[in-house]
Amino acid sequence: MTGQDWNPSLSQSESAVGTDDRRAEPRFAASGEVRLLLNNPQSLAIPGRILDVSQHGMRVEHMYAALTSGTILQIESGGTQYTARVVWNRIKDDGVESGFYLL
Repeated sequence: MTGQDWNPSLSQSESAVGTDDRRAEPRFAASGEVRLLLNNPQSLAIPGRILDVSQHGMRVEHMYAALTSGTILQIESGGTQYTARVVWNRIKDDGVESGFYLL
């Protein structure tokens, strides 16, 4: 599945997020559990939580501070896997937020 096929299910409380930012696509509040699947150099399955989504990406909260921008990985959500690239990471006191572009 490619980023063009990404069609997340949003809650009834859909609302745009970050209207003052530089993104080309609107983001929508969302929630749900995901697993970030890495296979280089070792296989890892990192649990995470979706914070918001757009047509071609998502922001996920997780606890894996070693994730780096440019990494290609799989995101598993609702029994489906999506290929994604890490665009950015923000280290916070209580974990990590990462932005993903769905390929």
